Amino acid sequence: MKFTKRIFLILIACAITTNICAIQFRHLSIKDGLSQLSVLSIYQDKLGRMWFGTEEGINVFDGNNLTAIKTLRNIPPPES
Repeated sequence: MKFTKRIFLILIACAITTNICAIQFRHLSIKDGLSQLSVLSIYQDKLGRMWFGTEEGINVFDGNNLTAIKTLRNIPPPES
């Protein structure tokens, strides 16, 4: 009987702590400034900014604003 009570208390404790540490997501789209919906890589730096790599370039999200840094295509390399 004591073993069953312990398991029950552990399950209740896990359920309570899971709700406290809930993760929040914000979906970003082209309407928010994302250069492309297909994200190939994601990185978070030490300042908390999120970096999204797409085929069109890099997108940086600072929590409020999304900045697109697009790659330059069809530009010939400089001649040396």
